[in-house]
Amino acid sequence: MKFHTVIVEWDDASHYGDTNDIEYLKKRASPVRNSTIGFLLKSSRKQIVLTHEVDEGGRARNTSVIPRGLIRRITYLEDHDASRE
Repeated sequence: MKFHTVIVEWDDASHYGDTNDIEYLKKRASPVRNSTIGFLLKSSRKQIVLTHEVDEGGRARNTSVIPRGLIRRITYLEDHDASRE
């Protein structure tokens, strides 16, 4: 199996659990920018699916699903052949 290796830069929801000034939150509250690297399993209009591990049986582990609306940039690095001989 061959996969593209990608870096996905995306915005995640943030949470302010402590008591904060409302004016501060209006001006400063923002999402958290993340970078995730992995093997691209699926890319659709709605989402991408990345996995971070592929075992010798072709099973994926530690998989992330990121909605397209949160993605800022996808950088393609190189193809990876996960097949075993």
